[in-house]
Amino acid sequence: MCGIAGVVGGDFDNNHHAIRAMTESLIHRGPDASGYYIHDDVALGHTRLAVIDLSENANQPFSSSDGRYTLVYNGEIYNFRQIRKKISEHRFRTDSDTEVVLAAYIKWGVGCLKLFNGMFAIGIWDAQKKELFLARDRLGIKPLYFSNEEPFVFSSEIKAILKSGFVARKVNGEHLGEFLTYQTINPPNTIIDDVKQVIPGHYLKYSDGRVKKHSYWISSQNFQLNTKGTNQIKSDIKELLFDSIERRMISDVPMGAFLSGGIDSSVVVGIMSRLSEKPVETISMIFEEKDFDESKYSRLIAKNFKTNHHEIKLDAQNLLNELPLALNRLDSPAGDFMNSYLISKWAKEAGLTVALSGVGGDELFAGYPIFSQYPKISHWMSWIKNSTFRWSLGPLIALFASTHKRERIKELMGQEKVCFESLYPIFRKIYTGNELKKISKGALSERSPIIKMLKGTLNQDEIPMMSRLSMAELATYTTNVLLRDIDKMSMAHSLEVRTPFLDHTLVEYVLNVQDEYKGPGGSKRLLVESLDGLVPQEITGKRKQGFTFPWEKWMQGELREFCAHQLDALENVKFFDMQTVGNNWKSFVAKEQRVHWSQVWLLVVLSFWMNKNIIE
Repeated sequence: MCGIAGVVGGDFDNNHHAIRAMTESLIHRGPDASGYYIHDDVALGHTRLAVIDLSENANQPFSSSDGRYTLVYNGEIYNFRQIRKKISEHRFRTDSDTEVVLAAYIKWGVGCLKLFNGMFAIGIWDAQKKELFLARDRLGIKPLYFSNEEPFVFSSEIKAILKSGFVARKVNGEHLGEFLTYQTINPPNTIIDDVKQVIPGHYLKYSDGRVKKHSYWISSQNFQLNTKGTNQIKSDIKELLFDSIERRMISDVPMGAFLSGGIDSSVVVGIMSRLSEKPVETISMIFEEKDFDESKYSRLIAKNFKTNHHEIKLDAQNLLNELPLALNRLDSPAGDFMNSYLISKWAKEAGLTVALSGVGGDELFAGYPIFSQYPKISHWMSWIKNSTFRWSLGPLIALFASTHKRERIKELMGQEKVCFESLYPIFRKIYTGNELKKISKGALSERSPIIKMLKGTLNQDEIPMMSRLSMAELATYTTNVLLRDIDKMSMAHSLEVRTPFLDHTLVEYVLNVQDEYKGPGGSKRLLVESLDGLVPQEITGKRKQGFTFPWEKWMQGELREFCAHQLDALENVKFFDMQTVGNNWKSFVAKEQRVHWSQVWLLVVLSFWMNKNIIE
């Protein structure tokens, strides 16, 4: 895993200064080596976390033998050895996947992307064509940002782009509104006006001041209903999972796994134990609060698979001590990052450089509540076709819901059109449009780029509902919240996190499976039954518990002073009605259950980030 940066255009002296500043800001992503390519009006930088082929020969930037192509690359290509065999004409100088990526591009051009199985952000400069090639992996596991101002700048992190000095630190209310709505800003946009993201499954080419963007993978375009029998489908899924994890166990440095005690992490640890000749290193976070602690289950898995198990107990004071450090590492405001920061920190302290995670299992195998809630609600709303009647029912139905869900229920009931792209985004909202207007006196507006992302592709009748939901989750919450935060927080500790459930061959296969195989019948029934009892019934049969902290209790207790200070500092942001923000905070502290902790927390994080990175 690494950090990459580049500048195309401008002049030699400014580029030289910029690329060094950018690369130095990425040293946490790659503390083992750093390097530069600076030639005329092009500058590339790289920081390396050595995982495969630890020799200096594999350091980057990596140039072809004739000097025409120069590569900077962040990620892992798990099938690089198989691809290497197809490039027999190339005289390899290393045993790294880095050289395979460059050789594959030289041989097949953009066609190499379809051969790669892995996570990656790639930058290749073609000195002959004067052309820059940028590409991001299919699921967006690795980040890639750019600014198409003059000069063109790209990097693994937004902060590095800002360090270049070429891009203004400018934020607008449209971006803030989207963040507070979905706790993220969806691609191609970011929190900074002039910084964009390469969309997952896309690549771009830059030359002569022009950017041309292309797609090479979209989940819905690969849909073809699987007509195999139940037993064959389960057998295929088992084989794909074992293959995925085996590929991700290739490493020349110490490796382990995160273990929460849920089904997904237990599956990963179980398969790793079957494939490994020595005990798997496992890391778990435990709590004093029984409603949040799953140590009973993580210990059961550790004992069952004879892992070398590490437990770290987290309380509010520990979190408070680490919170400023984690917030300072944020590339952009985020709502759900502390768990990734802390578990990565402790994994690194336990001696690991690589860790496998169960992220993606819920999205693929219908583990989230939305997979049961959405079909019922959309069916009921379709039955009551009159939107005016539904709107009048909304407030009445909302009375029977928990307070923080009432606004979303009223918004659902008021939709004129009952379709996937209008209903699905509401399930992922933290603030509704009405709530957003209240805390900003109308200065912040709701923005729903998710609707544009989903429209047309996921309303295809031939795609089953469960698969549509999986595609939507993967394209939005998974990529732009979970994977974003995992990347930033793990790389803050120079830890590489691999996600076997997001192997694109497994993803494509499961998305094509019919709904009837995925549920009902227990949490992630298809996954559990495909693995022939690998995971004990005590794990598969328990009530699903999402991995989160006792935020409400801690924010009303030990974190209260910290939160209050950040909310007061929100006045500097100038988009907010401070009286409404203050009243919401008082209501939350008084435990009136009018405001959800996540709504308060987003404002706390936003205030810290803005005052640290934008406001002078």
